[in-house]
Amino acid sequence: HCGGGNTGSIGVAFCGMYGFKNMKDVGDYPLIKNQVEKGFELVAKLVKKYNINKITPDTVLTHYEFGKKNPKTSSFGKIDINYLPPYSWVSEDKIGDFIRGKVRWYYQRLLSHNV
Repeated sequence: HCGGGNTGSIGVAFCGMYGFKNMKDVGDYPLIKNQVEKGFELVAKLVKKYNINKITPDTVLTHYEFGKKNPKTSSFGKIDINYLPPYSWVSEDKIGDFIRGKVRWYYQRLLSHNV
């Protein structure tokens, strides 16, 4: 799933963005808000289930971030996720932080509802 980074990790894929070229041409199947929000919620549930104590760039990250940190892996150069059409104002260098913020929000809801 994440070349060079699979040991001790969980991969979550968002299906979409086929044909993506750039932020102005996202292809025929852009990710939609409901889809990514459900994905963020799923990640929060996995964080809770597997007792991941902190949501950080080392514990919850994108292929894009992993590839940048590990340029000698097959994940280097992957662009997922560096753009979310429903949140087009989030810059490429902040998308991981944005996703982690969303996951933290869903995680706190899980804790407060004892789910």
